Amino acid sequence: MHGASGLRESSTFFRTIVRFAVTLEGPWPTSTPGDPVTPEDAAHTEKFLAKVRSPHAARELQRWAKRHEAVFYDAHWSGRGFTEAQVLGSHVQRDGEHVQGVIIKIVTKGDPDKEFTAHKKAYRDSPTFAERHLARIVEGLQLESGGSVTFQSVAGGDFRETQEIDEALPERLDQVDTCQHITSSLLTEWNTKSKSKPEQIGTLLAQLLKEPKDRLAPRGTLHLWAAEHEGLLTAPRRWISQGGQLWINPFALVGNGSLGDQLDSVLVTRGKVHGDLHPGNLLLPARDHTIAFFLVDLARHSDSSPLAWDPVYLLLTTIAKSLSVMDRRTLDTLQQWAIDPSRPQERNWPAPLRAIGVGTTRAGEARALHRSNTAPWRTQRLLCVVAISLILTGRDRLLQPWERAWFFWLAARAATQLVPFGPGPEEEPLILPATLIPQNTVIRLDDHRGREITGPVRSVEPPSVVGVVDEVEAGTQLASAATETVPNSVARETAPGDGPWEEFLSELRTVRLDAPDAAVLAACTETLRLRLERALSTLGDGTLGGGPGSGGEAAHLLGELRTTFEEAFQAGSTDTEVRAACRHAQLLRTWILGLSS
Repeated sequence: MHGASGLRESSTFFRTIVRFAVTLEGPWPTSTPGDPVTPEDAAHTEKFLAKVRSPHAARELQRWAKRHEAVFYDAHWSGRGFTEAQVLGSHVQRDGEHVQGVIIKIVTKGDPDKEFTAHKKAYRDSPTFAERHLARIVEGLQLESGGSVTFQSVAGGDFRETQEIDEALPERLDQVDTCQHITSSLLTEWNTKSKSKPEQIGTLLAQLLKEPKDRLAPRGTLHLWAAEHEGLLTAPRRWISQGGQLWINPFALVGNGSLGDQLDSVLVTRGKVHGDLHPGNLLLPARDHTIAFFLVDLARHSDSSPLAWDPVYLLLTTIAKSLSVMDRRTLDTLQQWAIDPSRPQERNWPAPLRAIGVGTTRAGEARALHRSNTAPWRTQRLLCVVAISLILTGRDRLLQPWERAWFFWLAARAATQLVPFGPGPEEEPLILPATLIPQNTVIRLDDHRGREITGPVRSVEPPSVVGVVDEVEAGTQLASAATETVPNSVARETAPGDGPWEEFLSELRTVRLDAPDAAVLAACTETLRLRLERALSTLGDGTLGGGPGSGGEAAHLLGELRTTFEEAFQAGSTDTEVRAACRHAQLLRTWILGLSS
């Protein structure tokens, strides 16, 4: 989705955005306002709907277009989110009105009213801040199968006028100051008031991990992998060990009567948070560096969450985007720095990551210092690190097993700093295996939403990460093994076309998808794109109505991968857009390989 940001704002400009005045470029249909939809226009709508993965959403959009005599024109833009939601850009003309650019977000599960309610509340509670910084819902549809389709405003005047924060920062001379300004605005401009009270650590962590869905319950995203290790989640031992290192089991801190509730209570400051502030939901202008930032996708907005949640969530999800390309020799140092970004940094870490870590931390510290509650704020931040890191261990469709394990050890580091004592003389630690999360653990991506905490911080040097690098190699081998066979449901639908599908999977597992520009990407993916076309000829073309079940899902995903490459190679694509396409292709690779695991 889309927004804009910087250090100063023009109220006139943003009033224009809120009214959705968007500069559009042709060619557009020859029909005049009020004319019936022509066959040519209907073909544009069909072409756009072919990109929609969900058949239920495509049918609902088609019905909406018919009711309103509307036309969808493909804007050749797609969002790079951090969930399974599909996000597409379109220019829409309805009932003879002026064409309007909108972001169409498709969520196929959950409460269909959730998105509308959250947006409405955010605008009602903070109208001035909302007008300057928040995207607005233009239209909304409920899906009969559950979930919703929302049309949201395009900030910045066009789809390519803004960038995700981690992509926009390298173009700025004041990267740290930009991040600090944005975080300060969230903590003070958005939160002109807040409420604080003592809370128990165990109760609070349970709340953070159980909303909006209980991740700890059977079949929950955390239970599915953690319950495989006896004494980790169920009847948890307080201390865990790997390679001789001891640290607190973060699951032992969770719940009523847990170790967390035996510790001192913490002073929790609550207020307004975005709730899902990953880099894709915080956008800055691509060219004008004076326009204020924009927040998009407010489905998890809350007016009573721990204030440290958004800054920590932004940092850890930025790490999640960068982890696969970082020097593995610095993984231990990165964990220590994530807990305390005032520590020394590695120069080879991505500059946007370093700026986000330092800028968000400075803003939080400045707010706490001004109110003389630095210690509670630091504890609140530490508890957010525990909760968000555990949530990320359940992201099997976004992160590799070794990356998810890395976040578990980060949670363990942070948890250890909360406990002011060591193990008892007869207390046996739980010894965990080197491969904590195997490749074949199948977990549905769970929506995330959060809160956070405060209290005394123990000054302890966190233990080093043991086995994470080994798990990287083990995870790579397991990932390869997991894709040796096609799922039976797909094989049944595509037989006898298993050959092209197997060849495509083989190339997809090993192809480089992190190219710096279009030329390198074209060279690296030449064989993949050839095999992709062959596989699509077996599965179908991925268009609207392209088959039920897993085969239909595979066709849609392969069709989106093809579109992603086409957009990266189209004339005028910038290197930034190519890199964004690479990240989206990597995400699609995870989903496609997930069909075979």
